[in-house]
Amino acid sequence: MSPSPTSSLDGDVTDAVRALLTDAGVTDDADLVARILVTGLGMGVDDTDRLDLKIASAALSEMRSAFGLFAPYRGTPTRDERPGSFDFLGFTHVWVRSRKGNWVIRQQTAKDRVSRVIQRCGEWCRRHRHEPVGWQHRQLSRAYRGHLAYFGITGNVRAL
Repeated sequence: MSPSPTSSLDGDVTDAVRALLTDAGVTDDADLVARILVTGLGMGVDDTDRLDLKIASAALSEMRSAFGLFAPYRGTPTRDERPGSFDFLGFTHVWVRSRKGNWVIRQQTAKDRVSRVIQRCGEWCRRHRHEPVGWQHRQLSRAYRGHLAYFGITGNVRAL
């Protein structure tokens, strides 16, 4: 575990930073603001190169500007509806929510593909019903393994 940013500075400096925040009226997340300030002071105490200090200062300034730019949009609901589904290569691609609540694309076997496979399998069985049962089993097993190899993807178990 790395040392905390306050470990290089004595307690008086940390107390002074907290008092400064209280005087400035910072109440929400004062501990995080104090951590940012103490880290900056620590960089000064550690004889950090001037260029590195300029980079850190510019980064903080730009972040503050960016946060201010997007502040009016905080709390604005994001788009709940995603585009509809589409069929491609035998799969229907659909927008769904993941377990974590994020939007993801789920692929499931297209309905027309499922009905076509069932229909063709029935036709094949009628055409070959007089063949030896062992041969029929090998052929159907081979076809089913191929079907599972292609359509057996994550989230498509129900359509197999």
